[in-house]
Amino acid sequence: MLVSASPSLYLTVWAARAGFDAVLATELEFRDGRFAGRLASPNCWGPEKVRRLQQWFGSDQPPVLYACGDSRGDREMLALADHAWLRGDGALPLIDA
Repeated sequence: MLVSASPSLYLTVWAARAGFDAVLATELEFRDGRFAGRLASPNCWGPEKVRRLQQWFGSDQPPVLYACGDSRGDREMLALADHAWLRGDGALPLIDA
């Protein structure tokens, strides 16, 4: 799963090619096929990432949650994870299968 504050408009295409199963991202508002200049959803940043993840998982929470991030906007999501890594905080740990 890719969780990002960036617009889903282009992330869904890239994420599918990169092998992600799902994308939770900021949605842009369109009217009559044109960008309306606004967000259609709250910006998927900080606490909103946690809210979206919890909503997506519903009652089917994973037994172990791994998360990695690259900015301040990822800290709340990383705090939710059992195994978390933030870019700049040392080497990316190996994932136990």
